[in-house]
Formats: sequence, structure tokens, C-alpha cells
Amino acid sequence: MGATHFLTKGLESVKTEMSLHVLAYNLKRLLAILGMDKIIEAMRATALFLTLQRVVWALAILVTSQGAGTIRSLYRPVGSFQTSP
Repeated sequence: MGATHFLTKGLESVKTEMSLHVLAYNLKRLLAILGMDKIIEAMRATALFLTLQRVVWALAILVTSQGAGTIRSLYRPVGSFQTSP
């Protein structure tokens, strides 16, 4: 990979530096294989997925904090009124 020595000292610092070398190598390889257009497209798809996932998590928190009965009452069909006996 072109690095014959490390610029940092200490095992943790060297591990971090090596991780950065490997990350840079893998990104260069990915760019050569896919090309910039496909990488940008994949990043946008991932961002959309993460946004939708956050919405689902927020709804799950809303359901658990207010109770499922409250949420179900919002989706009751219009003609289904309950009458008292």
C-alpha cells in the first residue's frame, strides 16, 4: 500500500493509522470499480433509507409512549361509532 512505516507511536495510534490506510485503499478501489456516478447514487439511496428508518423509529416511539389504543383510535373507520348500551 506504499506505507513502510507509521507516523504515530503507540499501538492504538498505529491501529488507527492502519485503519485509515486500509479505508483509503478500499475507497480508491471502489472508485475505480464503480465510478463516481454509481457511488453518488448509492450514497443518495442510503441517505433516503436512513431518513425513512428515522421516521419509522419516531413512529415506534410515538406508539410506545402514547399506547397502541390511542393510535388505533385515529384510524377507526368513519361509520364505526360505538353506542352505549
